[in-house]
Amino acid sequence: MTVQAQNYPGMPDAAMHNRMLQMESCLENIDEAAMETLQARTQRLDAEIKSLCAQGKRQEAQQKAVTFGQEMATDPTAQHMRRCGELMPGIVPDMTYTHEKDASAGHVCDQ
Repeated sequence: MTVQAQNYPGMPDAAMHNRMLQMESCLENIDEAAMETLQARTQRLDAEIKSLCAQGKRQEAQQKAVTFGQEMATDPTAQHMRRCGELMPGIVPDMTYTHEKDASAGHVCDQ
């Protein structure tokens, strides 16, 4: 997996390079098949939730997002990806709905 640098104001180039190497090493330890499966599942769920929202089925969409968020909170692959992403915030894409562990984040149809 190739990692591209972003600007991190105030971070010396050597420190940024070191963090990039750490993140790249971290990402290389993720089971690629599991990551692809998780990505495909997230994309399917995203389409389903958008469809439910468009149909006015807000409660059903919200429940699906919350359930998925709860599952992702304990999924080993998702946890590993989050840990890798913490090394360089903004590089690893946000995993849709993983923050939806409860309804306090607002309604999924309004995001």
